[in-house]
Amino acid sequence: MADGEPGPNRATRRVVFLGASNLRRSFRTALATAHGYCGGPLEVFAALGHGRSYGMASRVLWRGLPGIRECGIWQALAQAPPAPTAAAVTDIGNDLLYGAAPATIAGWVDEALGRLAAQNARTTMTMLPLASVARMREWQYHVASRCLFPKCRLGFVEMLDRAQDLNARLRALAAAHGVTTAELPAAWFGFDAIHLRRGTWSEAWGKILTDWRDDDRVVAHANFSHSKFAIRSLKPAERRMFGKPQRFAQPCATLHDGTMISLY
Repeated sequence: MADGEPGPNRATRRVVFLGASNLRRSFRTALATAHGYCGGPLEVFAALGHGRSYGMASRVLWRGLPGIRECGIWQALAQAPPAPTAAAVTDIGNDLLYGAAPATIAGWVDEALGRLAAQNARTTMTMLPLASVARMREWQYHVASRCLFPKCRLGFVEMLDRAQDLNARLRALAAAHGVTTAELPAAWFGFDAIHLRRGTWSEAWGKILTDWRDDDRVVAHANFSHSKFAIRSLKPAERRMFGKPQRFAQPCATLHDGTMISLY
């Protein structure tokens, strides 16, 4: 894989990923699964990142990212030529822990789904991991929320009520937009109840993206030449590091088969 160099083949399918830490941690697995389901080469557009919000700027340690709603992915998609497109909308619950109301978050997701519909995208949306969160004990919730979202002051019961409200709104949006939904088993999540355990990544993405398959062929995951670290080290079009803005040209990488990756 060579950054910024054109691949040997033109991308024939476009895939869009929206998400936060689960997507960021398992992005290489998501790419391989998409390649197996859709074939290749692919044109990949992704807005992801630890702590990513759908509607507001977020910061984890010294790195800041714009909200998915206002990042450059939408302009890039609007300027790209038409292509068969599949999309995955994931990791929606972060904004609850940032204090956003369920109705506000649902509005942000509604806007994203509308923009994807304008691309004629075949879209799948993951539901909140309510079964996993409901299994938590209150002390586990407080430990996890203080570590991952130190400014969060929502109590466990209030957070669970808001999550149920948001999940119901997401179901209504899925029905309105004709979007497929995916629910993942509680057993696939770790101690904090929101992050998938590493050993479940392949199975999880297989389930999330199953509607992308055009036939019943056996999935053959792409054999990416670069390491997981190299995939994770790819830089988005816009971010802030230690408060200073940084910008990077996209696509930020091209795989040997011509698959192009652009991050926002």
